[in-house]
Amino acid sequence: MPSDYNAITEHNEDQLGKDTSSRKTQVSMYSDPTHFIYEILQNADDHGATEVLFKLSKDAVMIEHNGEPFKEENVKAITYFGKSTSREDLVKTGRFGIGFKSVFAFTATPIIISWPEHFEIYGLYRVKEHLYPEGFSRDRTRIILPFNHESEQPDYVEKLVSPDEAYQQISECLTKLDMNTLLFMQNIRNISWKIENRSMHYWREDEIDENSRSTFITNGVLKKKWLVFSKVPTWENERHKAVEIAFVINEQHQITSIDDDFLYVLFPTTENTGLKFLLNGPYRTNPARETISKTDTFNVHLMKVTCELMKELLPKLKDRKLLNVQFLSVLPNKEDEVTDISNRLQIVLDLVEKQRGLYSQIHDVIVNEFRNQKLTPTKRKDSYAPAKDLYRGTREMSGVIQDDDLATLLGKDRHLSLWVANPPLNRRRDDRGRFVEDENATKQNMRINDFLDTLDIPKWDVEDLIKTLESKDEPIIEWLKAKTDEWHQDFYAFLDDSPSYYEDELSELRIVRCTDGEYRIGSECHFFGDDVDPNEDLLTVSTVIDDSDHSESQKEEIQEENFHYVDPAVYSFGDNKIQQESTQKFLKIIGVCEVDETERVKVILKQRYRLGSIKPREGDMERFIALVKDKPESKLIFKDYYIFEVDLQRDNKRFFRKPGGVFVDSPYLDTGLTAYFEGIDEDSDSFKRALSPNYAEYGSNITPEEIGKFAETIGAQTKLEAIKRPIDYNDPNLSYLIDQAEGNFRYDYGNNEDYIIPELKILYVAPSITKSNLIWRTMQSLPEKCLNAWYWTSKKDRERGRPPGKSSLVHELKKKKWVPQKDENSISFVRPCDASVEMLPKGFPYEAEQKWLKAIEFGRKTNEQKEEHTQRNQQAKERGYDSAAEAEEVDAIYRDFKEQGGSPQQLRERIDPQKRRTKLLILELDNAPPKEYEQRARSVRVSNGTVEQRPYLTTNYTDDNRMVCQMCKKEMPFKKRNSNEDYFEAVEALGKDHFPIEHRAQYLAFCPECAAKYKEFVKRDQKVRETFYKFLINSDVSEISLLTNNETIYIWFAEKHWNDLKTVLY
Repeated sequence: MPSDYNAITEHNEDQLGKDTSSRKTQVSMYSDPTHFIYEILQNADDHGATEVLFKLSKDAVMIEHNGEPFKEENVKAITYFGKSTSREDLVKTGRFGIGFKSVFAFTATPIIISWPEHFEIYGLYRVKEHLYPEGFSRDRTRIILPFNHESEQPDYVEKLVSPDEAYQQISECLTKLDMNTLLFMQNIRNISWKIENRSMHYWREDEIDENSRSTFITNGVLKKKWLVFSKVPTWENERHKAVEIAFVINEQHQITSIDDDFLYVLFPTTENTGLKFLLNGPYRTNPARETISKTDTFNVHLMKVTCELMKELLPKLKDRKLLNVQFLSVLPNKEDEVTDISNRLQIVLDLVEKQRGLYSQIHDVIVNEFRNQKLTPTKRKDSYAPAKDLYRGTREMSGVIQDDDLATLLGKDRHLSLWVANPPLNRRRDDRGRFVEDENATKQNMRINDFLDTLDIPKWDVEDLIKTLESKDEPIIEWLKAKTDEWHQDFYAFLDDSPSYYEDELSELRIVRCTDGEYRIGSECHFFGDDVDPNEDLLTVSTVIDDSDHSESQKEEIQEENFHYVDPAVYSFGDNKIQQESTQKFLKIIGVCEVDETERVKVILKQRYRLGSIKPREGDMERFIALVKDKPESKLIFKDYYIFEVDLQRDNKRFFRKPGGVFVDSPYLDTGLTAYFEGIDEDSDSFKRALSPNYAEYGSNITPEEIGKFAETIGAQTKLEAIKRPIDYNDPNLSYLIDQAEGNFRYDYGNNEDYIIPELKILYVAPSITKSNLIWRTMQSLPEKCLNAWYWTSKKDRERGRPPGKSSLVHELKKKKWVPQKDENSISFVRPCDASVEMLPKGFPYEAEQKWLKAIEFGRKTNEQKEEHTQRNQQAKERGYDSAAEAEEVDAIYRDFKEQGGSPQQLRERIDPQKRRTKLLILELDNAPPKEYEQRARSVRVSNGTVEQRPYLTTNYTDDNRMVCQMCKKEMPFKKRNSNEDYFEAVEALGKDHFPIEHRAQYLAFCPECAAKYKEFVKRDQKVRETFYKFLINSDVSEISLLTNNETIYIWFAEKHWNDLKTVLY
């Protein structure tokens, strides 16, 4: 019989009252009202249902399952509410069994058919009987939710939902159900839904194994496999639903990462764990079942049990061969959100940090187990080791240096697994069979490496290999000798791929195997040339020589040809041409080369020209010279050997020096350096010895000049050398260079640079043509930077482009008397500024544009005198004289005549040149047209175009391409448009009353501003005009001052213009 629904209703009304409007918060506790679907699924699962069906129509949703039928106690529970209406109280009391109430968000009258119960809920917690459907199985439960808000108008919901809205929202929720919905169900194995003409069916199958299960879930098209481990927690002596950890298994039967990282409480919450596998457990959630309290003691206990479960399942994964290197990508690492929160700025509340720590416990357990237990997969197949005992190396490194090799190098047990397994290759074949990068594999490998970083497994790379090979010489040699030809080729090819900055260190390692079985550094070894058969027993191969069978000269020849050859087997093993080429390339990089003349000469140098064992032989120098001629790049091999005999005889001994310790002069090259080095003390760092004169006697096969050129090529000194140094505090430009620089000096950006030639003062003492010529040639050959001194405090100072000062070398040359000057049969020496190019002796080539000559101010005073003489001549010609001498003669006459009391007019008549010019001007005036005017509406001057005043004024007031204003004496402010001619205004000095005849001399040259001032304050002021006229008539001085507008203005005249103007003035 069904329950007494009237009694239940009366009880509810008596306990809860008849006012239902206050229950809105309890009805609307979920942010997503469709969450009732999960509540019904959980209720069905709790009551043993194995299958659930949802049918959605436009006016209702029906749910059926085969779980246990409803009992009276279920009817009472599903219709009753807690007395409190506070959402917060619901959280505190943890009354999560009220989830069914969320159906009222869509219906006002839910109907439940479950034999023997068949009832309808109305008025929120009132119950009445509903007709039991005919033919409906008594073994099933049916729940019907009509979409009747609009007809029933319930007052206990926050919003009335229309049938269309209900249909849309529930449809979206049902279609979002996926295979994971079944994953943690205890009983349900089938879920189906039907929406009009659409449907979906999910079912699950399990394979149970102790406390784990392999679960297969499918929808008929897709199939998903999970491996789920579980552990039942006990809390306050009561067993609860199990906590579970679920890993997804891919088609390759490997554990792989998931993208869904929500915490499951049977179904997904909104809580992110940051993990790549799923956690499920009976956690206490908020009423909406969306989040959990991470500080709740029960939840903390569940996480502790989950950590215990993780610790237990890891060895089981290893036993199932699922704990491989790919599995490491699934595990949490220090880059994941689950652990990185503690590394952020300390602005997170302690509570939040504690909450995040709930999931970081999983990370800590995993890391601890991998570090200390045999769980970390190693390079050796099916082998595991604690991470603390392992090393990480590249695939290539661990492929060449195997576990036993690494153990030998590190002094460990050779039976241990030492290399951690490498991530798989991140490439795949595309549709055309080509290898391409697999993005998924790349991401997986990044996570693997991040996890290995989290385990703090040390990396062992080429740098560590080099350090180990350097520190254990003899044990390493024995280790190498035990290796095969193939291994050596692999080893060298691997090193060829190492970064280039290790080349120097690798070049010093004794790792190159030679034909005698010994190991040497690369520079000591050679390849067989094309003309050498490695199977022949040649003297050029490292062999034991019996000295007794050879003369001394033969012994030396044998010693000279005693080369060490690389064993060809280590770079020609097998058929892998690419690897063979890579091996040979590496051997060349570290110094191995074929035996050619360069290599033979290197051997000669090592055997006969090293300090303490100098044994020069006839023919060596000729061989050296021939080599450098044929291969100029070989010049560098001589710099560290004592190959040059120097000009020094002491106790019948011969002395030799390196190329950098000698200088060359006659009879080899005429450099003049003897004069320099003769004055330098032998203990000075700058001192060098002259090349021995004995080389000049080599005969016709080698000339002295060839010896000199060879010596110069390989580093012997043939000219004076400037050196760089910081600026001297006695520098005359010190204030400009340093004191005025901005800021403090910075060594990363600043620049403090000066140049000198050491001991240059030697060449100033008792100067000679030879010494001067040495300085001259040296300066011609020096780079321009040696002329300057730079001081920049910072990068900004440099960017501003502050110009440099002169170097100390330039200052020294400027003030010393070293430049020769030839005057008939005598030679004198003067400072550069006093020198004249015309007086330079032969052998001193001169080009005026050379910057060093300008820097030392060569010929400055001579040039100034020439320029002054030229200007004086030009000025004399402008005055009407043929030369400056003639003008000076006339000036002398003028001074004498003036002292005798003569008048200027009498003087002009006596000075023939000016008389001639006056007569010419008078003739010009006789032929000049009078100024003519016509009576018009206004008077218009028509004769002013008959004279060319502008060229006349330009000539008189232009000096060094600069035309100057007669009033302000400044350069004209700009050029005329599309012309290089200065713009100026030609202003008539006075009017027709004073200049009735047109003539160019009566015009003045003004800049625009001064022209305006003259017109305004002189020409328009009759009184000032008269003053100006009187000055012109009476003054002998070619500059006139006029007071106008409370300002004194000055007008000056070129002498020629002054004289002409006074001549044409009436």
